[in-house]
Amino acid sequence: MLLSYTTAQTNDVINEILEQVSSQISDDEEFDFTTAYEDLLYYYQNPINLNNATKEQLEQLLFLDDIQIENLLFYQYQYGEIYTIHELSLIENFDEQTINTLKKFVCVGKTEEKQKYTFKDIFKYGKHDFFIRNDVGFEKKQGFKRTKDDIDTSPEKYYLGDPFYASLKYRFRYKNNIQFGLSAEKDIGEPFVGKYNKGYDSYNGYLQINDLWKFKNIVVGDYRAVFGQGLVIRSEFSMPEASVLHISPRNSGLHKSSSTDEYYFLRGIGATLDFNNFQFTAFYSYRKMDADTTGGVFSSITTNGLHRKISELNKKRTLPVQIVGGNVSYNARKFHIGITSSTLIYGIPQEQNSELYTQFLPNGKVQSALGIDYRFRLHKFNFLGETAVSTNRGITTINSVFFTPTSRIGIVFSHRYYSPRYEHLYANAFGSNTNNENGFYVGLEILPLKSWKISASANAYRSPWAKYQINGATTFYRLLGKIEYTPTSKFTLRAQIHFRQDDSNNNELTTTKQLVTTSNLKHTYTAYYQTLGIKFKTYIAANHAKVAKNATTHGFLILQNIDYTIPKIQLHLNGGYAYFDAEDYNNRFSVYENDIPNVFSIPMLYGKGCRYYMNIGYNVLENFGIWMKFAQTYYTDNRTYIGSGWDTINGNHKSDFRIQLRFSF
Repeated sequence: MLLSYTTAQTNDVINEILEQVSSQISDDEEFDFTTAYEDLLYYYQNPINLNNATKEQLEQLLFLDDIQIENLLFYQYQYGEIYTIHELSLIENFDEQTINTLKKFVCVGKTEEKQKYTFKDIFKYGKHDFFIRNDVGFEKKQGFKRTKDDIDTSPEKYYLGDPFYASLKYRFRYKNNIQFGLSAEKDIGEPFVGKYNKGYDSYNGYLQINDLWKFKNIVVGDYRAVFGQGLVIRSEFSMPEASVLHISPRNSGLHKSSSTDEYYFLRGIGATLDFNNFQFTAFYSYRKMDADTTGGVFSSITTNGLHRKISELNKKRTLPVQIVGGNVSYNARKFHIGITSSTLIYGIPQEQNSELYTQFLPNGKVQSALGIDYRFRLHKFNFLGETAVSTNRGITTINSVFFTPTSRIGIVFSHRYYSPRYEHLYANAFGSNTNNENGFYVGLEILPLKSWKISASANAYRSPWAKYQINGATTFYRLLGKIEYTPTSKFTLRAQIHFRQDDSNNNELTTTKQLVTTSNLKHTYTAYYQTLGIKFKTYIAANHAKVAKNATTHGFLILQNIDYTIPKIQLHLNGGYAYFDAEDYNNRFSVYENDIPNVFSIPMLYGKGCRYYMNIGYNVLENFGIWMKFAQTYYTDNRTYIGSGWDTINGNHKSDFRIQLRFSF
C-alpha cells in the first residue's frame, strides 16, 4: 500500500479519536496533541501484541480509559494468554465501539521474549521521515505594515519577522527500541534573517533508547517526565479526558519530546532501571527559559515561546533553570507505590509581585517537592492517588477510586486538595491547577444495550484564596452528559450537553473588586456516516451564556464535513463548511477541524459568519507526499476589522494556507 493512501486512512482514524477527545474540553483550554498523534500513528502501523502489552503502551492509546486498561491487564493476569481478538468482548467495561477502535491498534500473538537488536538491524530496518511545513496568512496584519526603514528606526512598533510559519522535522524510529529526532521552527512574526535573529527561532532534538540491558529507557536531549498523578512533575500539557473515567496522567515515566512546544519539556538526560518489580529513575535538565529578569530577579516565566517583538526578544532565554529529580517505584499486578522528588534551581532569584494571589507563593532560587503515589486493586475497586509536599510547607493531595459494580457500569470518585502554598514548576495534575483548589469529581459510564453508551460527570471545586486576575474566593461547577449510539462501524450518533459556572472579575460590569458569576450551557449533536467510500460528519452546536444579571445570550453553529480518498490516483480530499452565529464572546465555539497530518486546528469562532476549509493530500512518488490546506473565516456581521492590536486585519475575512512535504524511506 502506498504512502499517501496509508497516511490518509491513518489520519482519518486518528482524527476521529482526537476529535472525540477534544469535544470534552472547555473553549478556553489549549492542548498539544502531537505526542498522542505520533503514538497512535505508530501503533496503527505496528499493532501492539496484547499478550506482550504493558500498561505504558496501553496508556498511549488515548481512547482507553483508566478502568478499561486496568481490567484488560487484570484479565491477562487471571486467564493468561489471549487467543483471539474476540475475547475483548469478555472484558468488563469494553463496549463495541471501543473494541472496534482498539482492533485497529492491537493484534493477538504468542508471548514473545524481548529481542536483542544490533546496529545492522537498526540501520537496515529503521524508518526515516522528513517533514517541511510552511504556513502563511493572506491578509496583512497591523504589525506587518512597515518598511525596512521602520524596522531600523522604530523596531518596538512592529513585528520584526515575516508573516509566515516554517518548520523542519526529521524523525527516525526502529521499532519501539530507538527513536531519534531533530526539528527547527519559527512562528509567524519571528525574524529569520537580519540583526535580531539568524535562522530558526527554536531548535529541538531527542534520542530515546528502550529495553537496553536493565534500562527500561534512556532519554537524551529534549524529553518529558511524568510520575504519579503529576503533583511533583508532569512536564507536558494536560490532556482532556478521553472519557469521563479518564482522570490519570498518561505516558508515565520518561519519554522523548517531539513537539514544537517551547515550554513543557526538559532538556538533559534521564534513565530508568528495571529490576523485576522495582524501577529506579533519575533525570537532570538544564535549559534557559523566557522571563523578564530586569533588576536581577524575575516574578514569572513566559510560556508562549513567541519572540516577534523587541519586548519578547528581551525575555528570550534569560533565565537558567536546572531540575534534578528521581523516582523509585514498586510495581506488582495489583499494587504500586512510588516516591518522586524534584529540586528546581533558578539561576536568578524569583521575587513574587505584590498581587494578592502571590502572597503564599515561594521566593528565592531553590524549590523542592516530594510526593508519594499509590495504586492498588481490591475486588472490583481500584484505588489510586498521590500526596506531595513542597519546601514552603505546601501540601497537596489527590485520591480516587474506580468501581465496576457490573461489567456494564463504571464509576470514578476523586477528591483533591491543593494548598494555596503549594507551587512547583511542571506540577500538573487533574483539575485546573495544583495550587489553591479543593474539589470533587464523579464520573459514570453505563453500557445499557449493545451499541449504546451513556456517560456523565460532575466536577466542582472551590478556590479559597485569590487567583490570577480574580480578587477573592471562587467556585466552579462543570457538568457533562453524553449519549452515543454506534450500530455499525460506518454510523455513529452522539449527543452531548455541557454546563459550566464560575466566578470571575468583570471590569465591564463593575469598577470594584466584586466577583460576578458566569454560566454557560452548551449542547452538541454529531453524526458520522459513510457510504460509497465517502465519510460524512454533521455537527450541530448551540449554547446559552449568562453573566451576572445580564440577559442571556445565545450561539448556534452547524458544520458539515466530507472526506474521500481515491486510492487509484492516490488522492485524499477533505473539506468542511461551518455557519456560526454567536452573540457574545461567552457564546464562542471551539471546534476540532481536520488538518494535514500531525497538525491540529481548533479555531475559535464567535460573531456571525461562516468558515470553510479544504485539505488535499497527494502521493507524488511512492515515498514522497504533499499535503495542502486552505481555510477562510468570513464574517457577515458588518465588522470592518478582525482581531486587535498588532494582529488587527482590516476587512471582514481571514484566510490561511499551509503546505507540508513528507519524504520517507
